[in-house]
Amino acid sequence: MFVVDGIDLTEKVKKSINWMNSYSIPREGIAICAGVNPLVSYPEVTGYYIPTLLKYQLKNIASLTSLRL
Repeated sequence: MFVVDGIDLTEKVKKSINWMNSYSIPREGIAICAGVNPLVSYPEVTGYYIPTLLKYQLKNIASLTSLRL
């Protein structure tokens, strides 16, 4: 369960993590947007995710995300 300020965000967090996994480009980072072919990534976009993941104690996902770069 993932609760912030009394609001259960578990499903939203799961969907967000699934999106990140679906749009991760090996050794490049996370794509800047969905629905573009080919996917284009910018490392700084991935860098924005990591502090947020750490803030919400999703350290294992932050580690995996950083390893994709």
